[in-house]
Amino acid sequence: MQPKRDHRSNNMITRIFATHLAEYPPERVPGPTIHEAKKCFLNWLGNAIGAHRHPSVNMMLNVARALNSSPQATVLGTSIKTDLQFAAILNGMSSTMWDFDDTHMETIIHPSAPVFPALVAWGEHTRLSGKKLLQAFVLGFEAEARIGLCLGREGHYERGWHITSTAGTFGAAAAIGKLLSLSPSQMQHAMGIACAQANGLREMFGTYTKPMHVGKAAANGLLAALLAREGLTSAPQPLEGKAGYAYLVSTAPEFRPLKAPWGESWQILRNTYKPFACGIVAHPSIDAAMRLRQRGVTASEIVAITVRVHPLTLVLTGKPEPTDTLEAIFSVQHGVAVGLLDGKAGQREYTTDRVRDADVVALRRKVTAIASQEVAIDQAVLEAALKNGEVIRIAVDKVIGSLANPLMEKALEEKFLDMTAPYLTPERQARIVDFVWRLDQQPSFGEFFRLCEADREA
Repeated sequence: MQPKRDHRSNNMITRIFATHLAEYPPERVPGPTIHEAKKCFLNWLGNAIGAHRHPSVNMMLNVARALNSSPQATVLGTSIKTDLQFAAILNGMSSTMWDFDDTHMETIIHPSAPVFPALVAWGEHTRLSGKKLLQAFVLGFEAEARIGLCLGREGHYERGWHITSTAGTFGAAAAIGKLLSLSPSQMQHAMGIACAQANGLREMFGTYTKPMHVGKAAANGLLAALLAREGLTSAPQPLEGKAGYAYLVSTAPEFRPLKAPWGESWQILRNTYKPFACGIVAHPSIDAAMRLRQRGVTASEIVAITVRVHPLTLVLTGKPEPTDTLEAIFSVQHGVAVGLLDGKAGQREYTTDRVRDADVVALRRKVTAIASQEVAIDQAVLEAALKNGEVIRIAVDKVIGSLANPLMEKALEEKFLDMTAPYLTPERQARIVDFVWRLDQQPSFGEFFRLCEADREA
């Protein structure tokens, strides 16, 4: 059934949203949001460098070369330059490849991966200052989060749309649009051009197309803003019109987030950072497994493990027998197994080799995940039956990495070091971390790309 459409009360939503965005002064972006943007950048950067040699990134790079892409912007981790759009695609792909990116839990958007690639490419091309980049990111984050809140997790994401890609297209367009100083009318057209490009299907999860979605969102948002600056027009009501984007891709769009004034609260302050390299809905179960390990329980003592989880956890991460990295990212069973065996669940615990190790396979087959409406999306209840007859119960209601139990700056630095260790020396890593924490003081990105270039083999 199509949602009821009251076009009288929702008239000119895109115009209101675009006007608020275009007229908000970047210099009024508050200090706490700038600091949060630095945390986003460090987390995003570690992922991008850590996965820059992934086979699918090389595939896209081969296509860029075949199309004679002009050398305008750098592919992170390398000295290779492509045109702006391909640089955005490539850095967007790598930064979300391991599913280790940040998460706005209310929408399940991974907000940095579609926005920073567009900003970094444009920033390098125009010699943008670090402060302006951070200000634009905060505003782009706000835009994509509000679009995500409008489309809805249940009415859009759970229906099958990849919300990081769909909403992220608007975030990238908004961020670049602010740097271009688009007028309200131009920003309105940028949002319309974004509507015409915003796509991404959850059916693609577990394949190389999923990270490509995010790279394309970055490139499409960049294109939308640049076309709007040139005068390309779109429909005046691309979101709220009778055949508009919101009604087509959501069963129940909520337009209030798009009409609300800017500056009273900031969605970036509700961002979270993953401690585990997998779908975020599996995190509470992994946290529980690690707590079981901390109690001294070993895999050899286990008869069976049962975890009760939110129903969406099984929809997104219910692959009991993964065979490679791509499938393991979406396996709560694998997460529980490595959480108990290894005491962590970073990128190394999701390599194909580790997925196929005999000890992991054996323990994973003892893990049963059960959907429960009584368990919130950030909770899990684990019960471990031991060979001595004991049953240990562990309930997680403040999962590590959540707003209630967040990853702090030191933990994000350690995550960056771990992700980039195969490619960067400790001295180079330290210089990058220092650069990021002082990003708002950096006049340009001249030194940045040379620092990020891999200086040793994996």
